[in-house]
Amino acid sequence: LEQASDVVAQWDKIKRDQEGKGNGRSALSGVSDGVPSLERSNELQKRAAKVGFDWPEIEGVFEKISEELSEVRAEMNDSTRASDADHPSSDSRDVEQQSLALESEVGDVLFSVVNLSRFLRIDPSVALHRANEKFKSRFEKMETLVEERGERMVEMDVSRLDHFWEEAKRNTP
Repeated sequence: LEQASDVVAQWDKIKRDQEGKGNGRSALSGVSDGVPSLERSNELQKRAAKVGFDWPEIEGVFEKISEELSEVRAEMNDSTRASDADHPSSDSRDVEQQSLALESEVGDVLFSVVNLSRFLRIDPSVALHRANEKFKSRFEKMETLVEERGERMVEMDVSRLDHFWEEAKRNTP
């Protein structure tokens, strides 16, 4: 074994053989389908990176996220055009296919963002958990502010809600 990477590759082979997964031809063999999707995408990307399929610089990750967001926008535009009442192909099967295509594009965005977190050495599950908790805290603060002023959220337009959201952000971590 010449280099540290050779040692890691040998260790990975031993682990795969011990787990009965040594017959897999892919570097991705053995990544469980049973783990949550966020963790699975992270593991798939780690394994691909181990064999060199990775961006050399973080800028490539940002460009990929931008590309994927553009594809979501394009699919949304295609779906909107196709669902117009005057459009001849607006039957329920086409709507379902458009929905699946849009779902696929959003999945690509999520996968790319998981790649960003992996690249930055941030656990995407932990980051998402913290973002959820931060959102919950701010939203609850917003609800309190609205109630204190004797107003009701369901009667507000988006602009007014955003005003309260910004106030809640200033008052919560």
